Amino acid sequence: MDVLEEIIVPFSSVNDNSVIVLSVKFSSGSYVNAGEIIAELETSKTTFTVEANHAGFIEVLCEAEQEVKINQCIFKIYSSAESIHVKSVGNVVEDALEDNPKVSNGNTFTVFSDKAEVYIIEKKISKSLFTSFDYVNVSIIEEVLGITQDINVPKKTEPKTNSAPISNQDDVVIEKLTKDKVLEIEYLSSVQQSNLTSNVTVDIDIDKTTAFLNERLKVIKNSVLPLIIFESSRLLKKHKLLNCYFENNSIAYYNEVNIGLAVDMGKGLKVLKIKNADELQLLEIEEKITELSDRYLNDTLSVDDLTKSTFTITDLSSFGVYDFYPLINKGNSGIMSISSTINSSCKVSITFDHRVTNGKYVSIFLMELKDRIESYKSARNQPAKTAIHCYKCLRQNSAESLSNSIHFLKVVDPYGNDNVLCSLCYEGF
Repeated sequence: MDVLEEIIVPFSSVNDNSVIVLSVKFSSGSYVNAGEIIAELETSKTTFTVEANHAGFIEVLCEAEQEVKINQCIFKIYSSAESIHVKSVGNVVEDALEDNPKVSNGNTFTVFSDKAEVYIIEKKISKSLFTSFDYVNVSIIEEVLGITQDINVPKKTEPKTNSAPISNQDDVVIEKLTKDKVLEIEYLSSVQQSNLTSNVTVDIDIDKTTAFLNERLKVIKNSVLPLIIFESSRLLKKHKLLNCYFENNSIAYYNEVNIGLAVDMGKGLKVLKIKNADELQLLEIEEKITELSDRYLNDTLSVDDLTKSTFTITDLSSFGVYDFYPLINKGNSGIMSISSTINSSCKVSITFDHRVTNGKYVSIFLMELKDRIESYKSARNQPAKTAIHCYKCLRQNSAESLSNSIHFLKVVDPYGNDNVLCSLCYEGF
């Protein structure tokens, strides 16, 4: 037989060892043209189409809603329809398929899926019942058997779950979870299943801080998110127990600070990675947030954009949420939440893994973050011509900053220029 092409499931993400077949456009024995879309697949991150590279007759080796493994062959293209044959399954030999192994339905033959072959052999079902079909899977067999009263074959049962059965499924519409939701459940269950998570919350006064940021940031307005990412990333260099994860009774510390920003803008929950956030200036963090958001909306995120975050931040402040406690992501020991502003104050919480750290440690982190964020509130009142400002965080000197023991140091920046660095940023190195 002349096989022109074998189409296998491509590797698309380090998080996936399988994908879901959303739809199959052709039945076995059909003729396809080169470049035609033959199927749509779904990964944990996105969906994509599969095309035929050669014109010919297709053999379909998968079904809609089936989970298939990476590198598994799901289609074959042949030079002639006669080349398509039904394979033996497992240890079942061709002799076991004597009951019409190929059933003619005109110009082509009825082709049975591997699962259908096993089903038919086990139940001793005649293939002549399916002569009107080009391709037969288990669902089609059961549909035919459901209207054939003389054959008593029970319907297939779904895998057992821990949830209670639905007594009357006619009252509900059942919809399978998408692959990205299944992966989300897996990742969020990783830490929470220990039942050793806890939470600490502080109120941060952001009166006038947002005005300070609005004057300096280009796109993101009325939000302290870029500043919180900026200051948190520097504190994580110092508070390393929030930049690590628990594994096999050990703690794995990250060498980098990669802030994961949890977003859901209508295309599913994703954690976008801001790599080496502790090395970025405030405006660079704003640029990174907008850049990643654009790629999210345009479905152009790479695997690297979505993996290896060392600490996660989620912001629901724009939704009027008073307080919430998010779940810790896999490979993290903590996640920060930002709630809405009430009376010029916003709540910032950290849910943390008690196997790694404790409430006192997290409280110290949050109080230091609070001091840093609140130190910006008076900076905007200083005259630009006389103010000294930190080249990293743009914090300016003021009577209040001096009274809070914030000092400004003359340094040489990474570009070799003389510059000024505040003591808070200095401590973050």
